[in-house]
Amino acid sequence: MKRRSLDLVKTAKQALAAGNLARAEALCTRALERSPHDREALGVAGALATAREEWELALGHLDAMLAQDDKDAWAHLARARALLGIGRLDEARAALHRSRDLDPADPGLYEIEATILRGKGELDAALHACEGAVALDPHRVSAYAMRADLLDAMGRGDEALEVLRTAVRKLGRSAESHVALLEKLAALLDARGEPEEAAAARSLVSQLRAR
Repeated sequence: MKRRSLDLVKTAKQALAAGNLARAEALCTRALERSPHDREALGVAGALATAREEWELALGHLDAMLAQDDKDAWAHLARARALLGIGRLDEARAALHRSRDLDPADPGLYEIEATILRGKGELDAALHACEGAVALDPHRVSAYAMRADLLDAMGRGDEALEVLRTAVRKLGRSAESHVALLEKLAALLDARGEPEEAAAARSLVSQLRAR
């Protein structure tokens, strides 16, 4: 029975990583029916609920997981994301700090911290946190996009544009990454009254999507 549950959880994780949420959920449900307190299955269930932005459900699974072992850095990080989703910023920050105590090298920590700090109106601190994510992973597209958003919100639009232009030049690991950055760049250019350059960025997006 234990072996079959492990196989189900392993396959559920593979389906989740591939973006097949329906299959991951079906497999995870079967695993939990066989072993309701299986930590790995609870983790998959928490990740699924987080992916669907079902924050309360995610918290239930993650709390059950952490009740068995409170030294899982990923679970604390996922819990911080869920708490952030329902606006419980102080609790989210506490969960984030717990995750960082256990694994300070995850760049996702600093992106979530930046989001929390921005929600609290602490833009300078949010930018510092975002720069921490970039320092840990210089190819992290989402961190560059967040950094540009923060600079723009702080009235530093020229710097925001330069961040995005640099990212477009350097972060070409995938067409998806290029598209995300170019769309962000086009939106910022439009907002700053530079329609011609914005149109050029969107033209590149169209070319990338046509490949």
